[in-house]
Amino acid sequence: MNSPLSFVKFRAEFMRLYHLGKYTDAYAWLRLGGGQYPQQAALLFFWRACILSLLKEPTEAIQVLQDGMNLGYWWAEAILRTDTDLASLQGLPEFETIVCTCEILHQEAEKENPAEILVYPPETGFSSPVPLMILLHSRSGNPEEMALPYFSLIQQGWLVAVVKSSQMLFPGGYAWDDRERAYKDILDMVDELKMNFPTSFSPMVVSGFSQGGGLALEIAIKQLLPLNGALAIAPYIRDIQASISPPAPPTITPPRIYLVTGDEDSGQEGFARITESLLTHRIPFQQERHPQLGHEFPVDFEPSLQKGLAFILDKSKEQETK
Repeated sequence: MNSPLSFVKFRAEFMRLYHLGKYTDAYAWLRLGGGQYPQQAALLFFWRACILSLLKEPTEAIQVLQDGMNLGYWWAEAILRTDTDLASLQGLPEFETIVCTCEILHQEAEKENPAEILVYPPETGFSSPVPLMILLHSRSGNPEEMALPYFSLIQQGWLVAVVKSSQMLFPGGYAWDDRERAYKDILDMVDELKMNFPTSFSPMVVSGFSQGGGLALEIAIKQLLPLNGALAIAPYIRDIQASISPPAPPTITPPRIYLVTGDEDSGQEGFARITESLLTHRIPFQQERHPQLGHEFPVDFEPSLQKGLAFILDKSKEQETK
């Protein structure tokens, strides 16, 4: 489990155990991971605290958070308050002290956390135009990790660019909770990309996972960028009616949307409302469903990536759904 890609598999197994309610096994799995993922340390401390809380061990859960803080980690009040796994800790004096201290550290850290764009140029060199894939990480996601499943594209002549949000949840974990701020981060970073690489980009596709997947849909459908389409994995959108509403009248050809969802994901109602809205607005889309996938990024993503791009870039296809 030493390669960077292995954390995806490590997380997938943890999530499998978690969603099955096998909390003792999930905690043992986290301990097995130990210090093998230093870039994910804050997230792992948080997961351990969540599992201990679910196991009705609030004292141990608080101690794990304190141990993490002693090593310099912190978690935004938004995640400490809203994660239902930590419900048993709310109101406990020791936990309340941790929340207050962490939020001070969060506010200080975010002052020095501007949006960034991580660029992976095509291995085949630059031509004009250059295909561009814009990636948006999940809530609590890590931008470097988000790029890994898309590396085959840089071998195929694409420029892959991951936008890192200016909004932090913990060290190494970022979010898009403030939507208008998220829009600004993305548009500013794409402008910066165009300034640093004075070439034309075509085709242009945006992709994201979970909260980033929902934001990818919004950016494409609202036509905030001249995108061919969006590839959204397990997209989460809080306000679907407001988010999936193309400009009237649309200024360009509607984007094509490819959805990758898991039948074991708890977000089935949200997926259904997304597809219903896409149908209502006559936005061409296709949905790829994985029977045994929960709210996770598919470990074997390459086939989905290629199918998604084939649909998005083939404008001759009629609207398809699965």
